[in-house]
Amino acid sequence: MSEVANTESIKTCLLRALTLAQQAVSADTEGDRVTALTLYDVCVKDLERIIPFVPEGHAKVMKNYSRVYTQRVLELKMEVSSTVQKETGVVIPKFPIHFIEQVPPALGTRPEVPSHIRRPFWLMKVLSLSVQTGVYITDDLYSPKDVWTQDGGYLFVKGFVAKTRYCEQMVDLMGGFAQVDLTNVDLVAKELDVFMKGAEAALKQLQKEIPNEISKSTTSTAKFDKQPSQAQRAWSAFRSRINESKKTEPSVAYNSYLPWLVSLLEASLALDAWLGYYSTAPLNSELAVHKLSTISSHLYFGFCSFVSKDLFTLLNRYIRKLRESYSRLFPDNFLIQLT
Repeated sequence: MSEVANTESIKTCLLRALTLAQQAVSADTEGDRVTALTLYDVCVKDLERIIPFVPEGHAKVMKNYSRVYTQRVLELKMEVSSTVQKETGVVIPKFPIHFIEQVPPALGTRPEVPSHIRRPFWLMKVLSLSVQTGVYITDDLYSPKDVWTQDGGYLFVKGFVAKTRYCEQMVDLMGGFAQVDLTNVDLVAKELDVFMKGAEAALKQLQKEIPNEISKSTTSTAKFDKQPSQAQRAWSAFRSRINESKKTEPSVAYNSYLPWLVSLLEASLALDAWLGYYSTAPLNSELAVHKLSTISSHLYFGFCSFVSKDLFTLLNRYIRKLRESYSRLFPDNFLIQLT
């Protein structure tokens, strides 16, 4: 053990052991037991060599990992074939292994895609699940909830303070829906008109605060101002000074955005239930269906537009960070090109 008695040699040996451990776990997870067996074995030997020369606390952790990896080596040796091969020394057996942890299929499943008229509400449900539990955006693309809470992710979400205010206003507008009698179609139509008017005003204000973040293909008849007035610019500057004086951490403000976002997404699903009710109700509900369809389109091109953009911006960064982390599993002299 004298070759690892100096600090530099211990550090080099430890880094090599960590690299081998990462590669072994990766190979084991992918089902490559031949490679995993070899890497675990070498990693255990390196750990055993440096344990006597590290502080007691670190040595305890290393002994624990060494014990775990040694046990895994024994399990792998029992699983592989006893036939000796010149190239590898072992043969991969045909039976499946049970070491890999798998996510239960019930978690993160994608809601069934509904008919065209209700598809915007389906998108809202998918977006809500992406924040709360994680969800399959497509059949092949899974977005974990960590995408929304990744370190530094808030730096890539534009105008989340303004978006939080928008969500608060929209949830407040939907607050009266719970007391509406669905059998009174005329009353429902009036409530939807009031909501639509408030929703258009809220979206118009949001568009002024964060231009280019929201699709302009909305059903709203209101026209966004191309240039803010002098009074609007003065008010914006004044509000900025107020926000600066409060010195609220951006990450704290972003953490407030996510609960309000989920609240609005879930509250919007009540309108989907209304649409389903009036689409099959035995009464003259064409007026209600038309107004609900208009609101659905408004939310799709307005609200869902910026939420989807936030999700895919964060998802793109999350995938890039995963690829960069994966590249660190390889030794320093191993080159891998990320495309």
